[in-house]
Amino acid sequence: MRLLSWLTASLLFLPTPQEPADRVGALIAKLQSEGIETREAAVAELVRLGPDALPDLQRRLATCEGEVRARLEAVIRTLEEEKRLWKHLAPGPTVTLKAQDRPAAEVLEAISRQIGVPFEFSDLPIDTRFSIDADRLPLPQAIDELCRRHGGVMYAWGETRIFLKTSPYRKVPHFDKGPFRFIADRFHRSFAPGNRSEEDVLMFTGGVIGPKGRMPFDLAICVEAAEDDQGTQLISDQTSGWYWERDDAYRASRRQFREGTWWAPVAPAVDARKLTIFRGVVKLKFIHETRRALTLKAPLAEPMSAATNRWITLELLSWKQADRRVVLEWRVTRRPKDEGDEKEDDLEMRSRLARLVFRDAEGRTVDGTDLTPSDNAGRRGLEKEGFTVYEFPKGFEPVALDLEDVSEVAEIVIPFDLGEIPLQ
Repeated sequence: MRLLSWLTASLLFLPTPQEPADRVGALIAKLQSEGIETREAAVAELVRLGPDALPDLQRRLATCEGEVRARLEAVIRTLEEEKRLWKHLAPGPTVTLKAQDRPAAEVLEAISRQIGVPFEFSDLPIDTRFSIDADRLPLPQAIDELCRRHGGVMYAWGETRIFLKTSPYRKVPHFDKGPFRFIADRFHRSFAPGNRSEEDVLMFTGGVIGPKGRMPFDLAICVEAAEDDQGTQLISDQTSGWYWERDDAYRASRRQFREGTWWAPVAPAVDARKLTIFRGVVKLKFIHETRRALTLKAPLAEPMSAATNRWITLELLSWKQADRRVVLEWRVTRRPKDEGDEKEDDLEMRSRLARLVFRDAEGRTVDGTDLTPSDNAGRRGLEKEGFTVYEFPKGFEPVALDLEDVSEVAEIVIPFDLGEIPLQ
């Protein structure tokens, strides 16, 4: 399994148009400078051109030699890797809607049809009305604008839906990168887990919003600098991190929001009213590629069947079918490849079920919706079991059930700086 990692993620999200030819040529010429700073600056500028510059750079590579050629090849490899990541970083769903003082149900239904995400707004008065003028606004921005214009309605993000309730609108600190919005919902004083002293600490609750079907399965935030308005440094010598548990690929693909909590190792000043510095990096890990690991042929021919290789066993425990709807009960068992000498991260990664898909004789596939999966560590290894619901399209006749495993992971590291943030 390969792990792809790029630390200059800000470049990944903003590919730029190709520079004029003379500019590109001048930068390539600087690659042969005797000054290391000049060469490094030229490399950075060439990378900033983005994947759109690849055809021109590859054409120019044929005329380069020696160290210049080696440096330009390194730039091209970086841009090719960046281009491969675009499937994770392409723009997310947008909202285009003009409405003036229209019933809430009408406006929210129109938005939901465009983005495929339901709303929960039963707490709103029945006479609530909304206005919005959106032209291809990213979903988080459109929802924020809807509530801002009303003034008396506030939103909250759920894993699979958006909640609206009667509450004064407030601006939530955030930053956007590609299709993702990172929100810092609350900064408040609280007791740290396991803190036995009476001294309070700073708690930060926030989350990541992203397109359904493209959420990362693993997220972490590392806060590198935090300071309150009294000059108190809230970060110790070691970088402090805010982490989620790794998600199953099935569940991650059906989320649109993940929440997490971070706490500072140093308490803010008693009379502090805001943070003046809050910056660090967010780390996202995506399932980049999958491969067919096991296949059950004609899986619905009998109520119980299994497929196995040296490391993985897939068991079909039961199934129920009504018309074109099928509910499977399954179990996947993973065994360590190097028993007694395994790496914890590697075993955890391999224990993740990417997906179970039905395939017909023409090679078409149908993915399912995972229900209440659970992990167990047993004598045979790591086990995962659950139920998956499939809806077969008309004319789809399944001939096999494939277990697709993770073969490549991409990690993206995104810098952020939220600046001043009020304390609650």
